[in-house]
Amino acid sequence: MKEQYQKLFHLIEKANDDKSFKLEDVLREAVAFFDGIRMAYMKASKEEKEELLHMMNGLYRRLQETSKQIGEKVGMSEEGLKDYSENPNNFSPEQWKFLQESKNKLHGSVKALSKDLGVKSAKAATVARPKRSKVIRKRNWA
Repeated sequence: MKEQYQKLFHLIEKANDDKSFKLEDVLREAVAFFDGIRMAYMKASKEEKEELLHMMNGLYRRLQETSKQIGEKVGMSEEGLKDYSENPNNFSPEQWKFLQESKNKLHGSVKALSKDLGVKSAKAATVARPKRSKVIRKRNWA
């Protein structure tokens, strides 16, 4: 796992510095990495599990940093990059298909890993807040 982690981390670093960067390579490695993490986690000792979680957190932070730096280089906000990446008109049909397949595989891997870890989804984890009662406010009363 460490070797896969280092390879993926290197590819992400390359995204920020190298014009020969290929998103497809990063996505392929990310899918393989998260599938591998899931399998390794099921058999890991407590210490190994902590190390695997540390690798995932480090990778997530680096992805966030790289995304922000790339956005700054091209003059887009993180939200702008997100919007750009979600528009199929910005990609060839083959690229769009690959992106969607990779996105679905990653989402599936992360969802399965979250289930293995006992992490609930964001919707399930949110606590329902009690509804506020309506209060009539005094406005411009003399």
